[in-house]
Amino acid sequence: MSTLDDLLWRITRAGAEGSAAAAIQPPAPPQAPLRWMKAACNWVNLPGNGSYVRAWACADADGADADAGVRLKVKLPRTPGADPNVVTDQVIGCLAAADGSLVAVTGYLDAPIGTVRLWTADAIDPPPGWTECIYGGTPGRPSARAEYLQGAFPRGRDPTDPAADAVAMHGGQDMHCHTLTRNQPAESCSTVQINEGTWMSILLGLTAESNLPPWCVVRFIERYDNSQL
Repeated sequence: MSTLDDLLWRITRAGAEGSAAAAIQPPAPPQAPLRWMKAACNWVNLPGNGSYVRAWACADADGADADAGVRLKVKLPRTPGADPNVVTDQVIGCLAAADGSLVAVTGYLDAPIGTVRLWTADAIDPPPGWTECIYGGTPGRPSARAEYLQGAFPRGRDPTDPAADAVAMHGGQDMHCHTLTRNQPAESCSTVQINEGTWMSILLGLTAESNLPPWCVVRFIERYDNSQL
């Protein structure tokens, strides 16, 4: 149907339904088709909205028939509360800007770098762009900044406490021992009467006691900048 035929059809339908002339709208402009691109490398992280990835044109969202002969530059705009996360062979949908450049519009944003989340999959590695918060990190990935979360509870930063005023500081288990000692010779009996003022509490032992509340093991994972890998 031509544009003129389409407009006449709309006018005829509006008249038949008793619609006002103001309800008649011209045909919507055609939508630009998505261009599918397959990343040839990990994304490149630059300040502001300068992030980009080099990619090959492909036939569909599955990455079929990728043209490995020509690598095109695809812009990866940032949005508040998110950072790009594109790895080699990942397929993203793009649109052409007015200047002819390609701009990613689908499947390229993730949580901000530095985000820590809970991961409950036992035998599955964290997704691309994420590493487990354990000593040394996930093999083939950088160590997490919060790697000392391994076997530990998170603690909020406290600028007024030198022991907890910086991110990634860590500490050990506190000792918790109390022993009562008598300031006069003990009587030879199995029960001792304690009167106020005749006993004092001192630290006598160094044996650690578990003071953990009920717990459940999870995996902490951290979002990292994988653009340099």
